[in-house]
Amino acid sequence: NIRKGRYEIVLTSPEMVLGNAHFQALIASSKFSSHITRVFVDECHCISQWGANFRLAYAYLGRIRSFLPSRIPFTAVSATLPPDVLADIRRNLDIDKTALFINLGNDRPNI
Repeated sequence: NIRKGRYEIVLTSPEMVLGNAHFQALIASSKFSSHITRVFVDECHCISQWGANFRLAYAYLGRIRSFLPSRIPFTAVSATLPPDVLADIRRNLDIDKTALFINLGNDRPNI
């Protein structure tokens, strides 16, 4: 059903995108990728916090760009992005330092 384009939104895991050859071939196909409008990485702080030793696929999420046309923007979202983690995410996902960053005032002094 995904291949046939029956869904407008596809939610998946880093492990599926990076570890499943059939899924990689699907998203790399021009017929399928022409319908992709954006890639969202929710809880993107996990790239920095989990990528080294818990869920290794998070450390390689930036490789998704190699399967997709360069026109497809990436949006990384998290409620906890201290400057060092934000820098790590920008490096990993190849997000330009001049790209828009929005903080909607999630003042959480306990984090």
